[in-house]
Amino acid sequence: MTTQSPPPDGVSRRTFLRGAGAGLGLTMLGGASATASPLGGFGTALSGRFSRTVGATDVLRLARVAVRGPEEAAFVLGHFDDTHRVFDDGAIEVLLWPGDLARLTASGLRYDITVEDVVERDQRALAAADTQSAAGGSLPGERDDYRTLAQFEDDLLGLVARFGDKARLIVLPERSLEGRRVIGIEIADDVHRVDGRPVWYMDGLHHAREWPSGELTLMFAFDLLENPQDDDRIAGLRRDTRTILVPVVNPDGFSWSRDALVQVSDPYASLPLAIAGLEAYWRKNRRGLIDETILPWLQRNPTSYGVDVNRNYSARWGGPGASGEPVLQDHRGEYPFSEPESRNVAALLRERQPVALNSNHTYTGLVLRPWGHTGGDGRFTPDEDIMRDLGAAMCEHNGYENWHSIDLYATTGTTVDWGYAALGALSYTFEIGFDNFHPPYAGDDGALHHYRLNREAFILLGETARFQHVEHRVWDRDTGDFGGTVAYPTHARITGAVVDGDGNPLPAELSVQRTTRIPLGSAADEEFYEEESRAQAATDGDGRLDWRLPPSTTPTAIEREETEAWELEIRAAGETVHKSVVVERGETAELGEIRIGEPTRGNGNERGNGRGLLRERPSRPNR
Repeated sequence: MTTQSPPPDGVSRRTFLRGAGAGLGLTMLGGASATASPLGGFGTALSGRFSRTVGATDVLRLARVAVRGPEEAAFVLGHFDDTHRVFDDGAIEVLLWPGDLARLTASGLRYDITVEDVVERDQRALAAADTQSAAGGSLPGERDDYRTLAQFEDDLLGLVARFGDKARLIVLPERSLEGRRVIGIEIADDVHRVDGRPVWYMDGLHHAREWPSGELTLMFAFDLLENPQDDDRIAGLRRDTRTILVPVVNPDGFSWSRDALVQVSDPYASLPLAIAGLEAYWRKNRRGLIDETILPWLQRNPTSYGVDVNRNYSARWGGPGASGEPVLQDHRGEYPFSEPESRNVAALLRERQPVALNSNHTYTGLVLRPWGHTGGDGRFTPDEDIMRDLGAAMCEHNGYENWHSIDLYATTGTTVDWGYAALGALSYTFEIGFDNFHPPYAGDDGALHHYRLNREAFILLGETARFQHVEHRVWDRDTGDFGGTVAYPTHARITGAVVDGDGNPLPAELSVQRTTRIPLGSAADEEFYEEESRAQAATDGDGRLDWRLPPSTTPTAIEREETEAWELEIRAAGETVHKSVVVERGETAELGEIRIGEPTRGNGNERGNGRGLLRERPSRPNR
């Protein structure tokens, strides 16, 4: 395992990575005869979009590439498939696809080949793992190997069937490009009741080859539902929160990657991968040159080049750390939310407004938090204190490192930056594992081992949604030491009582709506993506309103020194009442009695006037 330490504030060995790729317009690295690279003295660029060629004897390799500054780092990150590992000396680990070794050599950069044949290495590891068993007893949802897509679906459906009052199937709104549905599970006591309990969210397999990310997500669903009733913290999560889990965000890519182990060969390999046996390392979705060219009996698009779904969200889309070149592994797509996978997640979360969010990935043993697009003081979000200290608390249990995303390298259009920017959810990326995208399932770096490491971290994140304030020790990133304890705010709360004109409780349907602007690109905030959210809830039978939500003002609005309101709509007895509610993290907006209709007795002076509302604003956020 490579030891990695977070850089101190200011100048560090990784400072050059924070701006890597910004404004460089990188294109596909080509051969020695191609035109000069925009980086000048090293590397070349091809003008063709799908010009990477492969040879019948080429293999996948891992290389450790030394870089001497921001341009070289940007060149590596913009032209090769990085694994997320950055070594203590600033060297970057990359996965070399067929043809990449010659291009890396031609660049003049210093490198070491650390694994000569990744496929052969992994086959040996899998063969050795066949004789291993999972140490330490059975775990919730444990199997003898990584699930296929069909097995993920069977297990989700099985949990819903077994725990009908605690588990509800979620079908995301769009099918994938190859026609597959995307499903998840919602877990809560009395799950079918509509109420205002806080929501938190976790997913896996945005990236097809990162199999443990889906496994840990589903195993936590088993844990929440099968756990003995005397586990107070698990019972508390089920009672007081709604947990939404989507183990496989990218079913087409995952099916292509995972099925490579069970198919002898596939004559319909995609254009960038004309060699059988490398499909297991596919990263992106299955976006193709011709979307309609799908072989229905195989559910395969043979023209696929793919989009990196985790670069396709709106937050800073088009900025550094995501490529406009379709052949590259971090291709961001043609426009924000161009892909059904990112649209699915965004539609689900806009409707549910999670307080906390975690997107699981592999590998390198990191817990990453926003921001990913900028370094220096700009990487500190409005919620830096709680996100830093909650990250440190989770890392105490899983042994990972607690970083800003930019501390690894620049990224834009990611799930986590979007979830924080657009929704205000306290958002993290877990980079699970230390040495492989999908190591042997029961091995010492596999899914079972890392579920043990991460279970407590997942519970801590759930409890961040469960409680309106949580206590964490203050973590000093420079020293890695903890100081005193602070109570941090987590979610906002809107309370009140809906009554008729005589003061009798009325059941009511509720909705909140907000429109915010999310900056695109990495430069000045000149271009925005308009994000609309609309969530729904209901009062209790006695008309009591108690809704836990993210703060009304989104983080990017805070950075613009603007204030935003939740536009609350209350519908009861055929009437509708509107209120603008500004409520921040940790605050409670007390609306008091909200009267619907005229009294049947008295002179009407009993009508409520909204006293108890924390603050009221015009129906649109300040611009």
